[in-house]
Amino acid sequence: LIRRARELNAEYFLIINPDTILDERAVSELIRILDSGNHLASVSPKILTWKSDKIDTLGLILKPGLRFFDYGQGQSELEIKPNIKLEPNIIGPSGAAGLFRMSALDRIRVDNQYFDERMFMYKEDCDLAYRLFLAGYKSQLVSSALIYHDRSVHVGRPGLLGILKNRRTKSRSIRAWSFANQNLLWKKHWRRQNLKNKIIIFSLYLASHIWAILFERFLFNNSKK
Repeated sequence: LIRRARELNAEYFLIINPDTILDERAVSELIRILDSGNHLASVSPKILTWKSDKIDTLGLILKPGLRFFDYGQGQSELEIKPNIKLEPNIIGPSGAAGLFRMSALDRIRVDNQYFDERMFMYKEDCDLAYRLFLAGYKSQLVSSALIYHDRSVHVGRPGLLGILKNRRTKSRSIRAWSFANQNLLWKKHWRRQNLKNKIIIFSLYLASHIWAILFERFLFNNSKK
């Protein structure tokens, strides 16, 4: 679809999940902000969970060790609002919904691929956002663009306990795709990392593989497919 948009000389491309409901002003608000500066490769709407005041995502944030998180996920707007001065510093939109500048996507495509097509599902949006970041582009949350998402994966609370509880709700397939794609992310971008990040990545790689050996050996079988 992105290649087709390129053939039609589209200026922007809206990536969006089918299980979403858009506020009538959502797309026009995204376009308005993306029109305002060529430094932006993408913009993220404010996405809330379906029929809830909980935040699904305000965009992707990057933490040391090439770890990507949905900003604000699982929190209510009242919980997170005091922590936002203007808008959070996101690296890109979640794959659930985001508007992208086609010229930026063309600049970072590899072998005529925009998303890395080795990543069937999960973290492919993180890889795309990171490649745009490495190319010098920025992203921005547009909180006036509201979308509701019926996320199939449970939205958990932040923190280690929340992560562990959330993991138990995920299917084996989801855990396997996430495991394989996170390892692919580390492998792809290893050389671009500084020493501190490499130490963190190595520690996370070792910890995740020990966990898989002890508790989830199926991850290795699925990650090879």
